[in-house]
Amino acid sequence: MTETILANGTINPERLFDDEGIDTAERTYTHGNEEHYRNRHGAGTVGRVIVGITDAGGRLLLLTDPEEGHALLPNDTVGSGEHWTTVARKWVEGQAGIDVTIDGIERLRRVEHAIEGEETPRSHVYHVVLSGSAVSTEPGEVPLDELGTDNPWELGWYDQLPYEVEDPESDPIDDIRLFLD
Repeated sequence: MTETILANGTINPERLFDDEGIDTAERTYTHGNEEHYRNRHGAGTVGRVIVGITDAGGRLLLLTDPEEGHALLPNDTVGSGEHWTTVARKWVEGQAGIDVTIDGIERLRRVEHAIEGEETPRSHVYHVVLSGSAVSTEPGEVPLDELGTDNPWELGWYDQLPYEVEDPESDPIDDIRLFLD
């Protein structure tokens, strides 16, 4: 779906949501409390870019937390005025130490964020799942000062899910399956 990304990296999820060539979904994510919502989905956020990066061997770059049984594609929040592809590229290059090209849009999710017990949703955002390719095939050393020494997440290349995940029907695992199945 590369033609849906303009030459300058601009993506308009709202306009593309009804495009028949893109997998779309609508979700409501209910957060248990205000603090969790605010920390992960603060003011000025228009969505989350999620990127499936494969290397020359077809392996997928994943964030994993073996102790908790979680696996995620690299992702970051996108602020108002930011380009989705730029945010994706910067995250992967900064955290994994590899250059990447963004190949296309694989999925769009329109997400409504709500707080448990409140009737009115807090925000409506998009999750844009992009595909990309590693220019170099091996990730560099992850800078611990950026991930944080208390961070349980690890980066690695995988040709399958690394372990039995906690919630196999979740959106993050469904996004991973776009690239592994």
